[in-house]
Amino acid sequence: IPVPDIMKRFRITAAVAAIMMVLPSCNKVKYADRYGFLPGNDAEANSEAFQKCLDGGGRILVRKKGEYKLCRTIFLDSDTDLEFTEGAVLSRAVPGKARQADGTAARFVLLNRGALTREYNENISIRGLNLRCNGIDSGCGSELDIPTIVGLCCQLGFFYVRNLTVENFTTLDLPANDFALQICTFENVLVENVHIEGMKDAVHFGPGRNFVVRHGVFRTYDDPIALNAHDYTTSNPELGWIENGLIEDCVDLDDPENGTTGF
Repeated sequence: IPVPDIMKRFRITAAVAAIMMVLPSCNKVKYADRYGFLPGNDAEANSEAFQKCLDGGGRILVRKKGEYKLCRTIFLDSDTDLEFTEGAVLSRAVPGKARQADGTAARFVLLNRGALTREYNENISIRGLNLRCNGIDSGCGSELDIPTIVGLCCQLGFFYVRNLTVENFTTLDLPANDFALQICTFENVLVENVHIEGMKDAVHFGPGRNFVVRHGVFRTYDDPIALNAHDYTTSNPELGWIENGLIEDCVDLDDPENGTTGF
């Protein structure tokens, strides 16, 4: 993204600084294991426990290493600061009681709660998330346990959000029908230190303003970073303008098997 003058870059930096100043207000610490969110639990039990832990926001720590299976959408409220210890992995699983015709689960992994009603959530931070998609996608709005959101097709979704930080996020098996991280109708977003590989867009923006994406490593068949203010209706739930952004130190790796050359 060309940044034509130093003042525009300063405004971006100031917006990111504002995010970091707000996040420490999430000072109610909750340990996910104390709610029953544990490695080795079945997907239904872990999904219920993780949601209970995240309800109402606060500072949430996933502090035990291991694989955590999930089979439902986990909703995030305002003032949520979610952090994963190194070695903790969220692993998608298909529930036995809610499937599409092809057997895949139609739901997101994480979604801000206001996305359902087009009401803003604010001050959300996710750090250290390592995600295994296991071939399961969102169903692109298919209605199962949550209302349809046409145009939201992703593993991690944020629709109507202010002051969002995603740091140290890794997923290496992104399926062909989902974006890894989709952000639409937003203000003040920082995406930093991410490693995303797979078959669809890694970081996909709809309309919004004030964003920074930096220190990213990507290997995706489709766009590593997509700025889609106007696109197919299946790719964004709203249309508009994307304003005041900075992308730096991001690499798109070669993928000879799928015929992409990287940049």
